[in-house]
Amino acid sequence: MEDGTGLRGVIPPLAQSDYIQKHRTQLPCLVRHGINRPIVVNGQEYNQEMPGVEALRADEMTNLLNYIQTNFGNSNERYTMQQVAELLDRCPSH
Repeated sequence: MEDGTGLRGVIPPLAQSDYIQKHRTQLPCLVRHGINRPIVVNGQEYNQEMPGVEALRADEMTNLLNYIQTNFGNSNERYTMQQVAELLDRCPSH
């Protein structure tokens, strides 16, 4: 949903999400390549495939991740573009 609450039981929330804080170093790869396995967000398991967005440049990815990290009730540390580029370089091959 546009307020970051997700769709109960189907799409995990971004709002006040423990996942985005706990998995900070994995988020750039997750956004770029997607995910097709169960994850646990705020104590609830989700198993809905999320396609990746391979076309995002590092600056676009940084802006997106920083938006998520600092909105929807989240007040997590922001990324630098250098951090995102380094994390993307370490993504497993797909």
